[in-house]
Formats: sequence, C-alpha cells, structure tokens
Amino acid sequence: AESSTTRPSSSSTTTTPDTDQPDAMFTRGWPNGSGGACGEHSPGADHVLMTFCNGPATVTVTIDGTPHDITGVCWVNGPKLEIDAGTAPGPGFEGTWPDYVTMQVPAQSGSNVGSVLSATIGGVRRQAGYAFSTVVGASEGTTVDAATIRTTKVTGTIKGLPPTGDDDVSATFDCGSPLAG
Repeated sequence: AESSTTRPSSSSTTTTPDTDQPDAMFTRGWPNGSGGACGEHSPGADHVLMTFCNGPATVTVTIDGTPHDITGVCWVNGPKLEIDAGTAPGPGFEGTWPDYVTMQVPAQSGSNVGSVLSATIGGVRRQAGYAFSTVVGASEGTTVDAATIRTTKVTGTIKGLPPTGDDDVSATFDCGSPLAG
C-alpha cells in the first residue's frame, strides 16, 4: 500500500502551491478546511493530529449498507487525490476513536485500481487496502490537479473488499466546487 507523504506541521496556516510538487495544495500548512474545532476535538489537543471537518468536501462511507456522512477536504498529494474527513487521532489518543475517513485515489479522471480507503466509524476501523475507484471531474484520463479541484466539480466512488474479518466498505466523495483558497 502506498503511504501519504509526510504532512506539514499543523502550526502553520499558510496555503500555497507546493514548490516541490506543483500540483499540491499546500507546502507549509494544511489544506483549506482543515484545522479548527471538529465536535469536541481540536488539532494538537488530547493527541489529535488534525481535523478535517471545515472543508467543502462531503464524504459518505457505507458500511454494512448503512451510510455515514462526514465533511472534509480534497487535495493533491503527489500522484494521488487524497480525501480526508473527520478527526485524525494520533498515537496516545484515549477513548473511542472519532469518525475519520482517509482515501487516496489516482489523480486521474476515469476508472482506476490501486486506491486506498480507511474509515473509522463509531470507534471501529474498516479499510479497503486495494480498491477500485472512479473519479469524475475532467475528460477521461485527464489528470486531476489542484486547479481542477478549485474550478471543477470533482466527485468519485471507491469500493474494495476489506481484509478478512471486516465488513464491506465503500465511499462516495464530492470535493465541492470551487475549492476556496
């Protein structure tokens, strides 16, 4: 499974194009819509890494046929379109884990394999480590970059067979349009 690049420090709030990766949404800060209070959680408090509840994206995760809606952000992370929603707990977090969804899909319009979906809903983590996704937002096969997210309605679906023992999990996302910032 492909992992995320190292995330920047949450102490910075600058949102600028990434000079190392021209299509990234930020270099010295988090994507617009991340940070701030998310229910009872705030970044940096009580082992919370970051919150993604204040962005324009909407995510619906379906587990065992039951949909769960969460607000979040979409951003370009190297060759992937990443969608984060909810509260990301970190090491040492105590209590029931808050709802959090992270997805990485190829940043290309059309149908793709090799996507990753991880969701914690109601304190239980589910994941599809190798999933099929469809991204809509530009002509088939066109790269979805930061400008596309800002100016075009980017939506998608992701579905995979979770590891043994987990229930079926799928998700839809809508990045919102245009993305502020």
